[in-house]
Amino acid sequence: MPYKVIALLIYCLFATSSLSYSAPFKIATFHFPPYEYTTDEGITGISVDIVKAVFKEMEVEFKLIELPWSRGLRAIKKGNIDCFFEVLWKQEREAYMDYAKEVLMPETASFFVLAKSSIQFTRGFSSLAQYKIGMRQDFSYGSSFDKSVDSNQFKIIIKRTKNEDLLRMLNTGEIDLLIGDKYGILYLYQRTFIRHKHAIKRLKPDVEDTPSYMVFTKQHDLSALRDQFTKALRQFKADGRYQRIINRWEKILQQNIIENTPP
Repeated sequence: MPYKVIALLIYCLFATSSLSYSAPFKIATFHFPPYEYTTDEGITGISVDIVKAVFKEMEVEFKLIELPWSRGLRAIKKGNIDCFFEVLWKQEREAYMDYAKEVLMPETASFFVLAKSSIQFTRGFSSLAQYKIGMRQDFSYGSSFDKSVDSNQFKIIIKRTKNEDLLRMLNTGEIDLLIGDKYGILYLYQRTFIRHKHAIKRLKPDVEDTPSYMVFTKQHDLSALRDQFTKALRQFKADGRYQRIINRWEKILQQNIIENTPP
């Protein structure tokens, strides 16, 4: 009899565990327009539409939520969420998150300055070492920039959790440059420029093109879900559905995303 009781307890334990980690899967993203952001109608954006379409193709139930970036990293580490996107690769993150084997969305990091600024960027970070540079907390902008920050190549790095704060600081002169996504910063500026005194411009060339991914917590065994997502995403790219989603968003954003500053 005791053995039967123990066996029953073990069965219940594993059954409960299995139910806890099955669909609907809890997927989180963060506020990063135009890729992912929340409106009155819910969470939307370029990457959001791709993720929704891929999971629909997979016929897997999910719940999509938005979290602040740093909180999302903590949640995926603890296993409070199953998936998180769009995340750039960093070696230390592999200890607690499992990356999909296909790129979800390439991101391009660029420097932004006031339109009247004479600062130039010529691929070498040494030319910017004396300036105050703003960046998002716990954010990666590609391996080359990250290594320069880690090696203290820049004199002053100022970190904030929101790009809105960095734009304000750029306009007030608290920082000389900010680094951010080339579409995301201009998209945000177009919607907030009335509150800013000065126009901004994007420096060329870009800093780095960096792939971003869907990641899965390592607190649970989600390898099958990871592989299924990878396969479906690759098929979306192969048959053109991925590009059609991007093309549709480019039309929506055409009047808002420009190379330099609003007229």
